[in-house]
Amino acid sequence: MQEEIEPAPHELPLPATVAKAIYDRACALGATAASAADNLSLLRALLAVAICFMTMSRPISILLLATTDLTADPDSAAHCVTVTRQHVKTDHGIDRNQPGRFPLSFPRRFAGLATALRNFTAARAAVYPTATHFFELPGERFTENTNFGDALGRMLGTALTTVSLQPPEGRVYTARSLRSGGASAAEMVPLPRSKIEFLGGWAVDSKRLSQHYISRATPPTYAGRFFFDWLILPLADNMALDFPS
Repeated sequence: MQEEIEPAPHELPLPATVAKAIYDRACALGATAASAADNLSLLRALLAVAICFMTMSRPISILLLATTDLTADPDSAAHCVTVTRQHVKTDHGIDRNQPGRFPLSFPRRFAGLATALRNFTAARAAVYPTATHFFELPGERFTENTNFGDALGRMLGTALTTVSLQPPEGRVYTARSLRSGGASAAEMVPLPRSKIEFLGGWAVDSKRLSQHYISRATPPTYAGRFFFDWLILPLADNMALDFPS
């Protein structure tokens, strides 16, 4: 079990503008089957970072996704990406105290991501047909003993280098910055706190979310709205999930 941790000194939430640059690069790199196959490791890093940000997930929740837990259909008229995470109750009461599997389905706004995920899936299956987890590459085997923070942190470092964006001098982005960055960006949409809690798997009225994840210094941005404003649009544009009122 990987528990929630306090923010590291000098750690910043990942800005939505940086996450959007990583997202856009993933969509471009994964736009064709040939490009995905030629850039499999880099595409894996970009996709894992983007998915972690837009679902506000802990690293373990993304890197332990089974190969069947992340599906993509760019031609779907409704929901083109579905992520089914395993929520686990912990001593801190995170994951809404509701252990179980929760599918998150995203609308056609993310069709470019769906194409990249589909091409990544095909390219990974061609070279590693026995992969157990979606983001595993040849020679890897994720287990519950894997240091998921370090693993995703390395992917984030690769993604940041690829888009030529780095934190301000003296500050750092870590794997945890994806979770806090997503929550902070959603707060500024503004997304109701109950939806942030549900999407990110925090307990109802979570003090940890307020104190250690949401940064009041985060400005509202177009990128933040791109990732999260569809959650407050009419039902036809929303995702197939029962949010609390």
